[in-house]
Amino acid sequence: MPRYNTQEQQLQTLILNHLNAGSCFDFDYAPQVDDYLRIKGKVSDNTPEKWFGYRYSSKNQWHIDSSDSLAGWKTQLEELEKGKII
Repeated sequence: MPRYNTQEQQLQTLILNHLNAGSCFDFDYAPQVDDYLRIKGKVSDNTPEKWFGYRYSSKNQWHIDSSDSLAGWKTQLEELEKGKII
């Protein structure tokens, strides 16, 4: 699991809340159970970009993905779309 500082954790949670608030994508997308998102963001202009992972659950909510980068299921991922959260 990636390690983030306090500001990065706050950004990760802010993104999560935005995802769960409703449709926030710049393309048509209806999440399905176990969908996985990788979202790149940074705390400020002076900090490096970080990747944040999220998975869609059977409770119809996004959750922060805590699996490591070597999780077997990640090798089976297919890119659906690139876009922005708006």
